[in-house]
Amino acid sequence: NVRQLENAINHAIVLAQDDRIQKKHLPKFVAEGSAVPISSSLAENESQLILRVLNEYKWNKYKTANHLQISRSTLYSKMHRYNLNPSAETV
Repeated sequence: NVRQLENAINHAIVLAQDDRIQKKHLPKFVAEGSAVPISSSLAENESQLILRVLNEYKWNKYKTANHLQISRSTLYSKMHRYNLNPSAETV
């Protein structure tokens, strides 16, 4: 699906720090070649990514923000925007 590919590229651009996108910047369904569907919304993909990393780090905001390469204040803002809290469903 072209929309999924477009969102995957947008996702990778957000995560890439330099002018090159690497495999590690791509969502798993692209990097691993699986057919796992993703949302057609960049916001939904961002929300799922943040939730997955929060769960991975057991809701440690410092480690989560560090992993996502964003400030803790940005993380808190996005958590509020997407209504993410420890009782949110795991990804």
